[in-house]
Amino acid sequence: MTLPNFLIIGAQKAGTTWLVDKLEQHPQVFLADDEVHFFDKPHNFNQGLNWYQSHFSGSENYLAIGEKTPEYMFKKHIHSVIADYLPHLKSIAVLRNPVTRALSHLNHLFRSGVCSPHQNIDELIFDPKSTIIERGFYYQHLTNYYQFFKPEDVLILINEEDIAIDPSIALTKTCKFLEIDPQFNFENANRKTHKHDQSFLGMSLAYYLPSSVRPTIMKLDRLLPHKTYSLSVSQATREKLYKVYEQENQNLFNLLGRQIDAWNAPENALLN
Repeated sequence: MTLPNFLIIGAQKAGTTWLVDKLEQHPQVFLADDEVHFFDKPHNFNQGLNWYQSHFSGSENYLAIGEKTPEYMFKKHIHSVIADYLPHLKSIAVLRNPVTRALSHLNHLFRSGVCSPHQNIDELIFDPKSTIIERGFYYQHLTNYYQFFKPEDVLILINEEDIAIDPSIALTKTCKFLEIDPQFNFENANRKTHKHDQSFLGMSLAYYLPSSVRPTIMKLDRLLPHKTYSLSVSQATREKLYKVYEQENQNLFNLLGRQIDAWNAPENALLN
């Protein structure tokens, strides 16, 4: 049985699903179905290495063997365990403006029925028990990860610059990093993977009705004519988020040796 030689470690709602969708086209890449969550979920980890290896059955003849679980970068207590099991690992981290990532995360919670769309947005985002804010502290997460893996073994892709501007360049960079054919012609590189078109009513029903019927409700909601829900966030909330991430972002820029202008607060976002 085979273990992966690369992981897509995050960040959640930053473009990792797009990357998986494209890499699955490459004939030299094998990717496990869905998110495995071996290292971050005890009930999976306790099933042992054979259980983990079973997700890579049939991968023996591929050059790049991997899986995507965005929690791997975020949960620092598992980094040493990953290093013990996969000491020669390469990792890919896709990063997105932490403000827009946080809002996308919240939108996901509404659309998946985890949170009620009737709840107060600020209370959800800034709830100390929530991980929405913390997941955007990329500098902290990467420095923790670098304690066990060399920076040169971690590819950083910036959603707004590396992917949005020219996704073909991002894919070529990824191929070179994984040491697979960089000349491969990926189809629909510019196509987004997720399409959200749920209604406010559909999300409300998904939250208040039993979780067992949630997938059916969401499917029907997409098929029926409706006005698509759009998350509305106040200027004050955006301003607060940019302030929360200001120093963290600068620390990340220093770490990467790269200024990410796309993450700067727009002039009308900070009302000093």
